[in-house]
Amino acid sequence: MRFYRVHVRSEGGLSAGYLWFTSHKDAWKAKRQHDAQADVELDHADDPESVQIEPTRDGILSALREWASHADNG
Repeated sequence: MRFYRVHVRSEGGLSAGYLWFTSHKDAWKAKRQHDAQADVELDHADDPESVQIEPTRDGILSALREWASHADNG
């Protein structure tokens, strides 16, 4: 199963967390909306990245351990 994440940054590049989407189109839309509303000097969102997660119990638990435990998970 494929998900898309947009890394949001603030204060000159510091992480402000991630936005998660199931649609590539929605991820790009959120990135454009964030960048349009953000102070371009300090805030921006990275281009969407795809994250492949195996749709099994073990795959979901593995993804949660990797992504939800990250210090900048938002």
